[in-house]
Amino acid sequence: MPDHVPSTLATYWTQIGKLDQSHAESAWGWFIERYRGFVHDVLARHVGSARADAATSDFWSYLFVGDVLQRADRGRRLRGFLVGVLRNFARQWLRRQGTSLAPAGAADEPSVVDLPEEEEMALWAENVLHNALAEMQRRWPNSALVLRCFYGLRDASGQPERPLSVTETAARLQCNVNAVHQALHRGRQRLRHCVELELKNLVGSAEMAAEMPLVLAAIGRRSPGLSHE
Repeated sequence: MPDHVPSTLATYWTQIGKLDQSHAESAWGWFIERYRGFVHDVLARHVGSARADAATSDFWSYLFVGDVLQRADRGRRLRGFLVGVLRNFARQWLRRQGTSLAPAGAADEPSVVDLPEEEEMALWAENVLHNALAEMQRRWPNSALVLRCFYGLRDASGQPERPLSVTETAARLQCNVNAVHQALHRGRQRLRHCVELELKNLVGSAEMAAEMPLVLAAIGRRSPGLSHE
């Protein structure tokens, strides 16, 4: 897939363009809130889950001090750019920590190598899904709740739950089974709408045709049926 997008700037570059301006604080808040999960998950893959929190915290300082985002190629797709920045940061971070890569096969072994495309997309789709669910929570809290219950989706704290059956979901929500079926159908439609809005923010309208099927497919692999209308 090409690594560059058309000249029309997506929302993220509009926000990044504000980082050196008087309202930089809100722009940084927008960026960190939107990408926190993806950054943490990619760094966990590179430095190990036990070190991921510390590395993620240091990463925001790295971006700020180094003007990494401000100096980026504005025509480049952010996903590929961010993955490369995270990989390079992980290598530097491990060297600064004086951490050697663990022997092959060791528990929590860090591996600062290129992520396979499918794994990168899975982590990216998880981030998109999390942000889309947050938007659903603001707009349609009941729809967000039924999807979280039935599919075992992580909540605002990032903790996944055990997926519930339709009967268990009905008991949790204190409604009948037919109502759950209807709520799931409506919830999936609303989720798809929120995923589309999120992707417009992340990649811009010009990239929607290529990115939407990839993200929906990755969401479907993680939670079969969730990405269907």
